Amino acid sequence: MNKKISFFIRLKTLGLLLFLVLTGGDLLAQVRVDLSFQRRIYIAYEPLIAKVTIENLSGQDLELRDTDDTKWFGFEIETPHGRLIPPRNINYSMPPVIVPSGQSIARAINLTTLYPIGEYGTYLVRASIFVPSLGRYFSSSPSRLEITEGDTLWRQRVGVANGPNTGETREISLLQFKLPHSLALYLRIEDPNQGIILCTHQLGRTVSRGSPDILLDAENEVHILQLAAPKKYLYTHAGLDGKIRDRKVYETDKSRPALKKAPEGLVHVVGGIYVDPEQQKSEAAPTNVTSRPVPIPTPIPKEPANKDQIPKIR
Repeated sequence: MNKKISFFIRLKTLGLLLFLVLTGGDLLAQVRVDLSFQRRIYIAYEPLIAKVTIENLSGQDLELRDTDDTKWFGFEIETPHGRLIPPRNINYSMPPVIVPSGQSIARAINLTTLYPIGEYGTYLVRASIFVPSLGRYFSSSPSRLEITEGDTLWRQRVGVANGPNTGETREISLLQFKLPHSLALYLRIEDPNQGIILCTHQLGRTVSRGSPDILLDAENEVHILQLAAPKKYLYTHAGLDGKIRDRKVYETDKSRPALKKAPEGLVHVVGGIYVDPEQQKSEAAPTNVTSRPVPIPTPIPKEPANKDQIPKIR
């Protein structure tokens, strides 16, 4: 064999061995991490549900758990300006789990409650896990998300009438946003004095030619009736704490459904036919007629003017 050819064969073999050492033997032990979102564009402060799938191809059962100095589960989120975003709570952790060999697990995580993602622009998101027994990290391919804002249809500042926050101010906004295949209506409630977002709920599809009906009851809670499809309406009642009180579907008969406020301050739907959720599913609701918008369990601070000073969640 030519000495020059033999040298290159030995060099190539050495390079392959070096590659296996540097990559931790991925050909022998591999964990696949996949990250996905329902869509690519979201409005600011709405729930960003990340679905993370972890597949164990290592040939052995793997225990995923935190160590003294390492969290086993996390995300890398890069801002439009190339800066990595730290989590709101650095002590956030996921319960330990065992992934059997050849199997996979999936987790759905709301990034809005974990990371301050309120600045408009495009973000790169990766999911990363640490496997203690293998002593290394595995990451997903980056997913690109765009944060933007909807068109404001209606906005009103009101006072809190009852409860522990009596006397405080809340700002209620109704937003319209173009999704890939439909037009959606959003409800946002915030504390303008403390700069805290209490909720940004997607209420479901809306028809552009139909302006939603909006009424406030005696306690300043908001009632919304939107045309979601031909002859089909969605009714939503939300409190000033950001929680959905009621959610119903109506269809037109001889008259169009409408909101009416009684003298004592109660708001109810008049006209139309109530659709029993046990008998008919609604294509207009986010998933079905009994579905409610994805809740945000904790208030979300607005992004401060100084990005290095992130306020704490109340």
